[in-house]
Amino acid sequence: MELKGSERQLWICGDIHDELSALVRNTINRGISCADILVVGDFGAGFGRPNSMNVAYGKVHATLEKNDICIHTIRGNHDDPLFFDGLHNFERLHFLQDHRILPKVSPKRSTSLFRTKLRFLLNRLLCGLFDVCNMRR
Repeated sequence: MELKGSERQLWICGDIHDELSALVRNTINRGISCADILVVGDFGAGFGRPNSMNVAYGKVHATLEKNDICIHTIRGNHDDPLFFDGLHNFERLHFLQDHRILPKVSPKRSTSLFRTKLRFLLNRLLCGLFDVCNMRR
């Protein structure tokens, strides 16, 4: 789901199950830029080989930066809770700690704008969901 009428877009998806490259590829193919993507669980973090997230992020970092995209993920049941300790974040990929308020959402963006967009988006969830990974409405 996309929020129109503001400088920065907010997209929400879930269940990418360790398919970070596919998420970024589909996002770019859809023409999304200057956006925050919130993955609402089942990112697939913490269960791969040691350093597998470093490798996965290394493959997409330049694309995320070029298109001004930040990814934020909330822990789901297919994520290792120990991975969401605040120590595994990257510049444009953030693993949000449970029960925490974000000091900043992305480079040069305010939390209040993010919360306003998120509140608006959650109110509209009954109107339809958009899955960025599968590009379905």
